[in-house]
Amino acid sequence: MRVIAVCAVLALAGFVRSQDQAGLVLGFSVGEGEAARADERLARTVALTVADGERPTPFLDAGQFLAEWRGELVLEKRDKIGFAFVGFGRFELMIDGEIWLACASATGEPVVGEVRRLGKGSHAFQASWAPAHGKPRCMRLEWEGRAFRREPIPSHVFRPAALDPKS
Repeated sequence: MRVIAVCAVLALAGFVRSQDQAGLVLGFSVGEGEAARADERLARTVALTVADGERPTPFLDAGQFLAEWRGELVLEKRDKIGFAFVGFGRFELMIDGEIWLACASATGEPVVGEVRRLGKGSHAFQASWAPAHGKPRCMRLEWEGRAFRREPIPSHVFRPAALDPKS
């Protein structure tokens, strides 16, 4: 009986810790149909570099992939926020089910989205990136608000979604 109680307390402590953890779930997918494979891990922020010829994760083959970040963006106060994609490839950012930034970049120059009002509290956050063929496989997402210039998004404003146990 004590073993079951100890296991329950440890499981609950792990659940609580995961709810307080900063960052996002980063999922990778390679291939299509029957050959499709996927993997997930926690990521501190929306930025990624994968060297040519390297695997995006130890569990997936090298080559073309899709990266998807998901979780929550938590703001302490309402602000007017703008996002910018810096990198190569196709990128899409959705907040609360609305597209905030969608672009394809072949130059690596920042692609800046429209500045919009975002309320205080938690917002569903999802971003996806497909690297461009023949270009460096690197990217980052930046933001700016009324009180700060454009910068990488700090990890403490993110809360991860649940990991997929199948990945």
